[in-house]
Amino acid sequence: MTDKNNGSYKSDKVISVAKMYFKSNIPKSSEDYMKTYNIFKVGDIAFEGNKSKKFSFGRFVENDIGDGIVSHVFDVFRPIVDYDQKYWKYAIHYEPVMKNVLRKSTSKSTMMTNLVAKDLLRQTLNVPNINEQKQIGSLISSLDKLIDANENEINNTHILANYFVNNIFNRSIYIVNSNNTYHNRKLKNISSFIKDGTHGSFKDASGPYLLSAKNIKNHKVIFDENDRHISESDYQSIYANYNLENNDILLSIVGTLGNVAMYHAEKYPEIAFQRSVAFVRTQLLNPSYLFYYFTSKKFKDDLKRISTTSAQPGVYLNDLGNISVEFNDNFNDQSIFVDILDNINNRLNLLNIKNNKLKELKKYLMQNMFI
Repeated sequence: MTDKNNGSYKSDKVISVAKMYFKSNIPKSSEDYMKTYNIFKVGDIAFEGNKSKKFSFGRFVENDIGDGIVSHVFDVFRPIVDYDQKYWKYAIHYEPVMKNVLRKSTSKSTMMTNLVAKDLLRQTLNVPNINEQKQIGSLISSLDKLIDANENEINNTHILANYFVNNIFNRSIYIVNSNNTYHNRKLKNISSFIKDGTHGSFKDASGPYLLSAKNIKNHKVIFDENDRHISESDYQSIYANYNLENNDILLSIVGTLGNVAMYHAEKYPEIAFQRSVAFVRTQLLNPSYLFYYFTSKKFKDDLKRISTTSAQPGVYLNDLGNISVEFNDNFNDQSIFVDILDNINNRLNLLNIKNNKLKELKKYLMQNMFI
C-alpha cells in the first residue's frame, strides 16, 4: 500500500517502527520531504527488516499507538477485511507464524532483509474466526499488562533497594535510640580470609564446575550444564589448602567488577572459581552486613578507583584488602539493617519468580494459540 503524507502530518507524528513510539527532536525537514513519508494509521502494519536471533527474516509491527507517518523505506500494509487488532498485533510479530511467510517473500542483504510485496501477497496464513481472534487477542493483551505492571514493580523495588543500601552505608539512615558508633578499617583488618580463585590451567572434563566472574549475577551464582567442568582430581587440587565456607562473600574482580553473591554449600555443591572471583570471609562483622556493603555505590566507586585497565578491568587482592570500610560496630544494628535489606530483596526475588511464571504462561499460550 502506498498512502503518502499530503502534508497533514508534521514531524511530531513521525513514528519509530522499531520501538513503536512518536519520535521527538526530529531534524527539521522541508514540507516536500515530509510528503515522502508513508501514512501509518492505527491497525496498519509495517515491515522492519533488521535480522536478529529472534527474527530470522525481519518482522512486522502493528501500529497501536495512534495515526502517524513513517519513513518511505518502510513498507506499510492496511487490512481490508474484518480483523481483531489485538490478535494481529501478536500474530504478525510472532516468528513461528511469520517465518515461512517472510522466508518466501524477502530478499537478503548484509544486515537486513528487503520485503518483496508481490511475493508477500501470495502467501497464506491459517486464521481463526473473528470471535476467536478477539478472545485470543484480549487474553494475551491482558497477560502483557500483568507483565508490564509486575516489571514496573520490579523496577521500583530495585530503586528502593538501592536507596536503602546507599543511605544506610553513607549514614543517612540510622537506628533510633542506638549509639550508631562507626569505625573505619581496612578490609583486610576486618576479614579473616581474602583470596582469589585458581590461577591454574585445567583440561575440560565431566566433573565439578569451574566458574568465573560471569557466573556471579543478581547476587547469585548462576550456572548450568553448558558451563565449564573439570576433573574431580583437579577440583581437589584447587581446594588442597583451603575450603569455601557458608557465608563467604564471592566478589567479581576481573572484567565486570563488583558483582557479589553469598556462598552456600547446600546451594552450590562442588564448584570452584577462576581468579576472576575473590573470596572474603569475616567474623568481626555480620557477613550479610558486609555483603550489602559490597553492593553499595561507595564500595563500587572504591573498586573502580583501584582497578587496573589493561586488557580488561581488574583488581589486585592487595589493593582490595586496603579498601577502607566504614561500618556500624553494633552487631544488633547490623542485624536490623540486614533484615531491612533482606526483606526488600526477598520481595524482589518473589517478583522475579512471578515475572518468569507470567512469561512462561505467555510463551505457552503463544505456542498453542498461534499455529
